[in-house]
This record gives sequence, structure tokens and C-alpha cells, in this order.
Amino acid sequence: MHLWLSSEIELFPENYNQYSGIEFCLRCGYSFQEFLKSGKIGCGNCFISFQDAILPYKKIEKKFQHKKWEEFLSDKKKFFLNIQKKIPESEIENFHLALKKFTSQKFTKLIDLESQIFQNFPNSKVSFRYRIARNLKEFVYPVSKFGKETSIKTKIKTKVLKLFQSSASDKNKEDFVRFESNLNCIFFDEDHFRLEFFSLNGKFFKFFKEYEIFFRLLNSKNLFDYFLGIGYITSCPTNIGLANKLSVYIDLPSFHEKENWILESMVGDSFDFVLENVKIAKEEYPKTRLYIYKKNISKRQIFSFYEFVYFLLEFDKTRKISK
Repeated sequence: MHLWLSSEIELFPENYNQYSGIEFCLRCGYSFQEFLKSGKIGCGNCFISFQDAILPYKKIEKKFQHKKWEEFLSDKKKFFLNIQKKIPESEIENFHLALKKFTSQKFTKLIDLESQIFQNFPNSKVSFRYRIARNLKEFVYPVSKFGKETSIKTKIKTKVLKLFQSSASDKNKEDFVRFESNLNCIFFDEDHFRLEFFSLNGKFFKFFKEYEIFFRLLNSKNLFDYFLGIGYITSCPTNIGLANKLSVYIDLPSFHEKENWILESMVGDSFDFVLENVKIAKEEYPKTRLYIYKKNISKRQIFSFYEFVYFLLEFDKTRKISK
């Protein structure tokens, strides 16, 4: 179960239903107690069976993941003014310079915005990742219960690979079979399978478009568990909906370990994130690496995600120059 979800339940137990009228899912046999322990469900029918308890989890997940995201989408000026209130006085000038450069850019296409990110900030080692998770409709999910090697796992993997290979064009069929370094299909580490795209040589969106046919396949409501009004059902309730995730790793050379709190103030109310400290030879303090992610992200939101990344990189670059 996600740490933030466990913490929320511990702090506000009255918001969650710890009991269910149905103790076992009639389709897969997964128990309600197993759900409470692991935070996962066994199949799409579990969501219906245990919905009185699961729906509050979905509400709090939405609260945490959306945060002030909609404000960024609808009113960027207001969004940045709110961020400004949280940073120290010593950073205001750099903040305004970065914001001025950011707002002077008039990007209309994602591929142009991405190109500028990779070209303008070569020292930041930006790496995007997009994943989409699914569960085949006719299989139950908690495959971890079946051990490392079972006939069920073999059947799932074989069917998924055949689906992708049959939908691939002649141009990229062989690429998918051997899995290029920017494309990967991962099975069972989270009780479902997922397709992932990674940045490669400063390119991400180009590959995303090239393999778009696979994402169209993954949106088939006949092949994968889907419930009207809820979305795609995976073993983890926090993935339910679009069941996708966009993330980015960014090295920020102007920041070090002692200044991480500035980034926490800027990012924390709007995005899910993790800060890492990377030790560099001869540097007094470890440098900062920022990981930002957004689950259940729509096409409209992807562009804004890139915009926010661009602003952070511009702010980091401005700070570096001023130092």
C-alpha cells in the first residue's frame, strides 16, 4: 500500500470503511482482508464487491495526486504567484527572470517544447518516462500468489506479446520483439503488465508517436478490464482510471542538499515528487536530482507537465548563472 495512503488512513481512520459487506470476491476469491493488507485487488469484480471501502481510497488518491494541478492548467499566472510566496527573498530575482524567459516562449506543439528542453539544458540530464498499465480481462491479477513461474503467468505473457506483435507494422515489428532501449514491456512486478517508453538520445515524443499503435491497442475495452464511469481496472486501486503515468528525472546543478526545501516548496503542492541527493566529486554538498510524476494523466495535461519541467529547468539555469 502506498505510504501516503497508509499515513492518511492512520491519521484519519474515520474517513475509511474498514469493513465490507462481502468478505470474498466471487470471481477470483480475493478476500477483503487481503485488500486491506496489500492495498491491491484481485480483479475487476473486486472493485464492485468492495466498492464501499475502495471508493474512499480513490477519493483521497485524487486529492493527493491532483492537488493544485487544475490551477496550473487554468491560470498559470496565479499558479506562479502562489509559488513565489513560498520561496525565500533571496530567490525572488532569479524566480522572476526565469518566469520572464518561460512566459516569453510561445510553444504550441509538444515536440517543439520537448526539443527546447533537451537543447537548452544539456547539463540537467532530463529523462522522461511514460507508462501504461493493463490487466487482461479473462485473468485474475494477484499473480504474485502463484509463485515465480506458473502456467498462468506464461499464458498472460504469451498473449500480451502476440497482441503487440500482431498489431505492429512491418517497420517496428522486429523492434518490439527485441525491445529497443527506449521501449520495454514489464510483467508482474506489480501484478499487472505495463508498456514503458523512455527518453533516448534527447528524444522521447518522437518515439511515443512512432509506437502510438500499441497505445491504441491498450485502450481496447474488450481486451482489458474496464468499467464504465471508473476506467481501466488494475490490481492497484491508485492506478484505476487511465492507468498511466508520466514521470521525469531532472538533475538541477544549481541546487544542493541544503537547498532542497526550496524545491519542496515550489513543487510539493502541485505534483508528486521525490528528491534525491547525488554525490559529485570535490563538491561540498550532494547535488539535487528531482523526480516528478503524475498518474492518470490526460493528453491535455501532458503539455502542461512539460511546461512545468521547462520552468524548473529555466529557474535552475538562472540560479546557476547568478552564482
